[in-house]
Amino acid sequence: MIRQAIITSSTWKFLLHGVINIQDYRNHVTKNSDLKALNATILMQTASAIEGAITSTLIQHIHNSKPYKTANRTNDFDTRRILDDLIEQLFKSQWKDLESKANLIAEIELKTIGKKSWEDIQHLFKLRNLLAHGGSVIYKLDLISNENSEFGTYVEKRKTTFNKSDLFQYLKKKNLIHDISNERDFLLESQFLTSAITNHFSNQGLRFLQSFLLAYSNVRHPTGILKNDIESTIQKIQSFLDSSK
Repeated sequence: MIRQAIITSSTWKFLLHGVINIQDYRNHVTKNSDLKALNATILMQTASAIEGAITSTLIQHIHNSKPYKTANRTNDFDTRRILDDLIEQLFKSQWKDLESKANLIAEIELKTIGKKSWEDIQHLFKLRNLLAHGGSVIYKLDLISNENSEFGTYVEKRKTTFNKSDLFQYLKKKNLIHDISNERDFLLESQFLTSAITNHFSNQGLRFLQSFLLAYSNVRHPTGILKNDIESTIQKIQSFLDSSK
């Protein structure tokens, strides 16, 4: 007879702890390059903590489920193989996969529980991917000079193209970014790594994570270690959000 002992240890809690502590440390930093580097770290860790928390919770949910425990106890290898395959898919999942996985496994619709912050979270992950993969942002401006003007030479902006236009338009809508008037104005760190943008995404990200954990608790009523993890995380997030008002 073969039995399995399942022990789960997750790194997302350390990432969450890091977001809160780095943000506090950043408030005492004055050197601009250090400030931008810390903002990049906060953005990446916020997204990773959300992704990791949801993935980890779903994995633990399967491990703690009655079908998994019964299959393990009775050596029902077919059932356990199906559930283990689902767990393996979760290990490999990216953010774009988690909406359907959360609905399938825990009957939680991420878009619904985070309806006030869903658009924010989608754009957080776009920015996270840009930073995490060392991506480039390209902004092209067609400028036309007119030397026949009675006021002398002037430059007219005729056309712009931008490979991250949806992210840029979203940040403009939120009044977190301004129109670009020259080349220096478009430096990545001056536009996308401001503390205002970082605070917006970290706060909305933590609110979304809190909403997910509350929804999971209400729907699935976790027990044991998972319950303690969820309750302590919800409390930690709330304390941080209260202090950042």
